[in-house]
Amino acid sequence: MSGEMEAAGAAATAGLAAHALEGRGGTRHGEGVCLNCDAAASGRYCAQCGQPTHVARTLGHVVEEFLHGLIHFDTKAWRTLPLLAFRPGTLTRDYIHGRRARYISPLAMFLFTIFLMFFVFSLTGGPNIGAQPVPGRAETRAELGEVRVNVRAAREEIAGRAPAAADALARVEDRLARTEQSAGEEGRASTPTIGVGARDGVVIGEAGSDRRWQDELREAVERGDLTVQLGNNYINERVREHLLNPDLALYRIQQAAYKFSFLLVPITLPFIALLFLWRRGVTLFDHVVFSLYSLSFMSVLFMATAILVRVTPMLTPDSALPLLTLIPPVHMFFHLGGTYRLGWFSALWRTLLLALFVLFALALFAAFVLIVGLVG
Repeated sequence: MSGEMEAAGAAATAGLAAHALEGRGGTRHGEGVCLNCDAAASGRYCAQCGQPTHVARTLGHVVEEFLHGLIHFDTKAWRTLPLLAFRPGTLTRDYIHGRRARYISPLAMFLFTIFLMFFVFSLTGGPNIGAQPVPGRAETRAELGEVRVNVRAAREEIAGRAPAAADALARVEDRLARTEQSAGEEGRASTPTIGVGARDGVVIGEAGSDRRWQDELREAVERGDLTVQLGNNYINERVREHLLNPDLALYRIQQAAYKFSFLLVPITLPFIALLFLWRRGVTLFDHVVFSLYSLSFMSVLFMATAILVRVTPMLTPDSALPLLTLIPPVHMFFHLGGTYRLGWFSALWRTLLLALFVLFALALFAAFVLIVGLVG
């Protein structure tokens, strides 16, 4: 529950931060003198400093401002979100070339969507894309035992009619018995291990077991079966201390992920600039706007997928995986083409390269988050 409350607080903080960056216009006409700069004012805004001329001092106004900052779904949102999903190039190009009053700014959109995504993940458990249950050793032994019983029944049934076949089935039964016995002894070696320097046979989060993977991870660290070798004794000890409390370690990693999510922009910026190194009239500002809107869309996509997988029986993690593999590059193709006015071939080869750059950037970000979460 504490994780959900923390995520809710983060979502509220994101909404308020987005509201502070985006700003809000006056709600009524005011007349007289601006309370900020003492200039003569009329209408909703001061012509000198831009402050709204109507300034309320009521508790209801505070609640109104909070809800507006948290939800942030005014008329700008209804203009921005459809374009972000279906015409991202038009949205980005309009904002770059000065048509900004009608849209939510890319930084405000990025802040709100990225924090809201982590809030949704805390409620739904994440998208869990591609996660498939693997039969545990107990289930495997049970299946083998059932097959052996069927083979024994078949051998007894045909023993008087076909002695040779009965002998063959007896040999199969004996082999199944040996396989069933070895399933419990050799299953540990075939189970994936987690951690740097893990010894052979360490089982973390065995499927089919009632125990939590956090408990098994902690016990593996306590026994010394799971060691950490990162080249520095201090770092090794810090990581080991956090692994002794896996729940806290996972929480710290999640916190680091959304707190440092803004680093995705400077990480991806050099790669985007490299694609347009020789193109005139394109600035780093253009690339930043493109990156922020693109990351906002990806956040909305993963957030929507997590919700649909949770509430829609027809959509499973396996069926959602192809969508998450196909939609991002398609959106990236139209986003690049519309933003930079590219032909289909120019947009296509840049999309392919950018997809590779994004995977590399995500790997760098993931490594940074793991280090900060487990060491910091």
